[in-house]
Amino acid sequence: VKAVDYNSVSEEKEIVIHIAPPWYATAGAQIIYIVIVALLAFLFAMYVRQRYRSRQKMMEHQHAREINEAKLQLFMNIAHEIRTPMSMIISPLGKLVAADEDPGRQKSYHVMKRNAERILNLINQLMDVRKIDKGMMVLKFQEIEIVSFVRDLYTYFEYQAKAKNINFNFYTDTEAQCLWIDPKNFDKVIINILSNAFKYVRENGIIDIHLAVVSKSNEKDNLHACFEIAISDNGIGIKEEEREHIFERFYQIRNSYNNSNISTGIGLHLTRSLVELHHGKIWVENNEGGGSRFIVRIPLGSAHIKKEQVEDNPDLIQRQERPVNLSINADTKLQEKNRSKSKYRVMVVEDDEEIRQYICRELSSDYHTAGYVNGK
Repeated sequence: VKAVDYNSVSEEKEIVIHIAPPWYATAGAQIIYIVIVALLAFLFAMYVRQRYRSRQKMMEHQHAREINEAKLQLFMNIAHEIRTPMSMIISPLGKLVAADEDPGRQKSYHVMKRNAERILNLINQLMDVRKIDKGMMVLKFQEIEIVSFVRDLYTYFEYQAKAKNINFNFYTDTEAQCLWIDPKNFDKVIINILSNAFKYVRENGIIDIHLAVVSKSNEKDNLHACFEIAISDNGIGIKEEEREHIFERFYQIRNSYNNSNISTGIGLHLTRSLVELHHGKIWVENNEGGGSRFIVRIPLGSAHIKKEQVEDNPDLIQRQERPVNLSINADTKLQEKNRSKSKYRVMVVEDDEEIRQYICRELSSDYHTAGYVNGK
């Protein structure tokens, strides 16, 4: 800058003028823009990656379902093929049991009949699971005196408790209580839970059945007035991470105690499905002193039951026939009767009681036999 006055010229002066850019064009704003773009790119990459993982998990889940479906379908195909010949085995065996009074053959007949019924029961469980999956399981409710109903099932397991020296107890807070259930299907709930307890309780263990009317709900269910059936034991217990999985189909608890006694993994799944069809709840807890406790709660009254679910002719429904339980004394007498005079002795070690007794009985004509439940 300089000033001119006619012929006079002033010295030049230099003035620096800084024009500040708008806020959206500053270097800081440009850095923020770069960070936002990078963040959006990162989030988009994470979204794509998460979507890919979700799709992979969905495909794995679908694949697992397809495998389970294929398993069940295979079992069902086999079951349909086996059910008819098993029925043809059980029926003639029943006639042989009634007609032949020979004690030795009677023992063999009963062993055959019990194990044939075990196979038939497994087949029926598979078919029940299939019916529930397809929505074809229709319950027919009727009012039952539940205390005597459960006590009847309790007596069914008394022989097994005596054979394993298990302290098997039955407790009830009420002598009589009417409950709306389907008796042809609800007994499977109690039998499956008790069978599970006897499977994992060691010799001289404890299994308790406790019946009570509960009027208040807790965090486990949303039922108010209901009937509670609690079955507890002092067995091996269930790990906390496995409690939610034991009711899943084909899930089996893995431990050193049941490696030789692996089941199909459908019993508790069927149990939960049947309890839910009865509008009830079932869960499992661990006892403080060890073992587990299964709790089943069924709502009282019939307000939750649809009219078409009520049995029209309750007198026509009969309880499923139970296998015959033989006394321990009869088996002992039979072994004494067939005891050999040979000097040789055979020790049979087998955890399945019926197989152990059968092998001892077959060898008793030639050798002195002794059976034990384990190597120790």
